[in-house]
Amino acid sequence: MTKLSKEVRDYVLSEVNETLARLGVSESITTLEEKTARNGDTYYRGVSAPIRQMPKMFKKLVVVCEVNTIVHEYYETTELWVSLKYAYEHYDGGSNGCDIGNMWFEVKNDMPNDVGAENVWIYVRRKLGLEI
Repeated sequence: MTKLSKEVRDYVLSEVNETLARLGVSESITTLEEKTARNGDTYYRGVSAPIRQMPKMFKKLVVVCEVNTIVHEYYETTELWVSLKYAYEHYDGGSNGCDIGNMWFEVKNDMPNDVGAENVWIYVRRKLGLEI
């Protein structure tokens, strides 16, 4: 797992929120927090505010965004696998969820040899999105 800069996280969130808006979800995800899985891997997770326009069969309905990374050292790139899911709670206390879809991003760090570290460029491109 590689640490994601604030700029990369903000770009991914803007793309995710744009996709959610196209799906008709009125609530957006504002932050991605760093989390640790049971196996020790690190990932990023963001949860939307409860969706106000939801079926009355749910007590609470949110969108969950999880970001995992795959580092390709040879190509000096990092791939981001973004998973979007609905998570909901029932009035009787049970909870469940379902997948919305996945998005892939590629992050490439590029620094020319003749400039200092303050001139590092980070390229982020969406490889696969939810086409709606």
